[in-house]
This record gives sequence, structure tokens and C-alpha cells, in this order.
Amino acid sequence: MKSVKSLLFISIFLIANVASAQVGIGTNNPDSSSILDVSSNSKGLLFPRLTSSQRDAITLPANGLTIYNTTTNVLEINKGTTSLPVWESLGAANPTLTASNGVSIASNNIKLGGTLTENTLIAQGSNTLTFSGTGKVLFNSGVLALGGGAARTIEMERNATANSAGNNLTILAGGATSAATNKNGGNLILSSGIATGSGSSNIMFNTATPGTAGTSNVTPSTKMILLGNGNIGIGTTSPKAKFEVAGEIKVGDLETGIPPQPGMIRFNNATNKFQGYDGNNWIDMH
Repeated sequence: MKSVKSLLFISIFLIANVASAQVGIGTNNPDSSSILDVSSNSKGLLFPRLTSSQRDAITLPANGLTIYNTTTNVLEINKGTTSLPVWESLGAANPTLTASNGVSIASNNIKLGGTLTENTLIAQGSNTLTFSGTGKVLFNSGVLALGGGAARTIEMERNATANSAGNNLTILAGGATSAATNKNGGNLILSSGIATGSGSSNIMFNTATPGTAGTSNVTPSTKMILLGNGNIGIGTTSPKAKFEVAGEIKVGDLETGIPPQPGMIRFNNATNKFQGYDGNNWIDMH
């Protein structure tokens, strides 16, 4: 008798499916927008029950695949792709989003990890992406790159505390291993951009010139430049010699303990004369 009932049910199911491509369980009038309409006032719909490990072992889970996770006790749906599933909790007060690349979101907590498998764009618009706390943001790939499609700026924001000076920004090269013997620290290398052909690139040093007392902004301007040909200018942006100063310079006396080298100049404080060192003696220059 049970086999007859099963056969009858299957026959009705197939007839309904062929006739209208809709199936109603517990109702003779399935909703026109549904392919399957389950109706009951005393029973529920039971989804496949899997642990998180069993869920992650599913081969190429389809987008939209739904399971009940017995580890977290929530319904989950794959909102990702078959190759990169993203399981999102449904109906929880604080839904959890977990992806196979190690990204998870639970309430206001975000955990990042795993391997980035494709180029990723974060379109922030005019919004600010903020990292707070005392921890470090580490880049171990060797290069921290900015998009080359336009000029970029790395800046420290102005102090938000009322009537306060700006805070310092320190760029620190790598240190030698702690407790290592006589090891150099890393060099700090400032480099301008790669040029081609007869082109060149420069390094500018900008500072804010003291203005009149008050609250007016003083925008930093170029005070020193290193041209691509090696010329250095102070007070000028177009030095014509290896070292050119637009303005006065002050030459001091030789520091104690510094051995003189040929070509050195000094101002002898005892004789009030400029002197040059010829390799053997200091010679008065006037």
C-alpha cells in the first residue's frame, strides 16, 4: 500500500510539474510567482543540517545554496560564487558573514585573513577609511604602491584639538636586529620618479615660512631643491651649480676633533678671516 501511495504522489507531482511548472504542498493553489509553494499551519520546512566543516567540504556550492549550520545554529546562504563561496547568516540578530578567503564579519567586528585571489577595488568616494588603535599595519610584499593615474598625497591630518600645534610625522627605516653586534640600520632612500630620454625628475623640500601673528594659514613652499642633474639649490628652484644659495651663508670655524681635508673652508674666529685648507696648512683667503 505504501508503494502505491508513493507512486501516486510521484505521478501527481509530475503531472503538476508538466502542467504548470508549479508544485503546491499543503495547498491546491500554489502562488503564481513560485515554482514550489509549501503551506502548513502545524509543520515547518527542514533544511539540510551541516556543521561548518561539512559546509566547507561541499564541492562547488551553488550561489543561493541554503543550509542550516548546526555549529552556529543559524540558516546560511551562499552569496558568493561556486569557486569562492561567501556564507551569510540569515535571520540572526547579529548576522555573521564568512568567506573562504578568511574574511568574516560578526556584528561590528571584522576579521581579515586568507589569500586575496583577484584584484580588489574599494571605492570609498569621499568617505574616509580609518585605522585606529596602537597596532601596526604591515605590508610584507616589498612595495606600497599608489595609482599612477594622477598626482597623489600622503599627509598627516591637522590637529583636531583646539588651539594646538601640528604633530610630528616620522619616517623610520628598518633597524638592525635587537642585540646584534655592530650592524648598520637600514638606509632611508628618497627617490624621485623614473624619467625617460632627456627627461629628469627632482626632489623638493617644502617648509612653511613664518608669517604675521594670527590665525591665517601659511602654506609650505619649496625652500630647497635637488635637481635631476645633482645641482642643489637653497632659496632657488633653478640652481646653476652643484650648490647654489640665494641669500647669505654663514661659515663656522673647524669643529674640534675633525681632521681637515683639502678643499675645506672655514672662518677662523681668532683672526676673523676666511681660510682654505691646501692639504698641509690653513691659508688666509683675504
